[in-house]
Amino acid sequence: TFGWFGRMSTEIDYKYGHPYGVGLPCTDEVGPACGHIGTGVAFPGYSAGFAYSTPQIGGFQANVGLYDPIVLAPEWSRAPLVRPEGALTFETKLGGAGLLKLGVEGLYQPLGRVDESTDPVTGAAVKTNQKTSVWGASGGARLEIGPVRLGISAYRGRGIGMTYALQKSTVSVSSTTREIRTFTGVYGQGALVFGKLQVGAGAGVASADQLTSDRLNTGLSVIHQQIGVSASLYYHATESVVLGLDYFRFMARWYGAPRADYSLLPGEKQDLNFINAGVTYHW
Repeated sequence: TFGWFGRMSTEIDYKYGHPYGVGLPCTDEVGPACGHIGTGVAFPGYSAGFAYSTPQIGGFQANVGLYDPIVLAPEWSRAPLVRPEGALTFETKLGGAGLLKLGVEGLYQPLGRVDESTDPVTGAAVKTNQKTSVWGASGGARLEIGPVRLGISAYRGRGIGMTYALQKSTVSVSSTTREIRTFTGVYGQGALVFGKLQVGAGAGVASADQLTSDRLNTGLSVIHQQIGVSASLYYHATESVVLGLDYFRFMARWYGAPRADYSLLPGEKQDLNFINAGVTYHW
């Protein structure tokens, strides 16, 4: 079942950025086409669960879900409760063909682990329950007026990762201190539709906050930002055949690491350019 957190940002990318394009090629089992996911777009992800949406009343709609919890193992290996997610959207027509849609989303999940230590007096093993939580808040807006399509979105959350909600990676949790990092994403996308032709351009950035322990670890350079800039061109040759051409520039930036003398080693950089072309047949 599709989660609710991140749906607006994913919808904007799907509608205006990469409906028939690749964008950033995915680097895991999710699939070949990520669009702006990982560079400002937070993909909701899939989890077993129950979801319910109310009927639209005056353009407003409430959406709630309870999902199978996800642990951030091995640092936080217990998830005692199901994960609630929700979204509130407002959608209205503007004139004959215009559209305005607004949405806010959120998720929360408690996590835990059991620490074992030795009592200094008795020498007996002592088990202690440790607790923490993962949370996220996101929102966005879509606007369609004539040939113009605009979308903006942003998210902020603890332990949600750069790519999709509750991403299991060394970026989300420190393997040494078990602290959970906080992330921020911002994304903007525009498009122009002229009959059978759609031209689009977008940009986004996902950032990870640096932990205090990261500034002291001489052997670790944590990812700082993943930045994406895209351009796309789609032509509907027939009702079923779409020709696509898109460009994506991916830029990764790291914080760097402190040296033994506490001077800062400059952060690493990596820039990648992708050009994608293809034909989509749909029915």
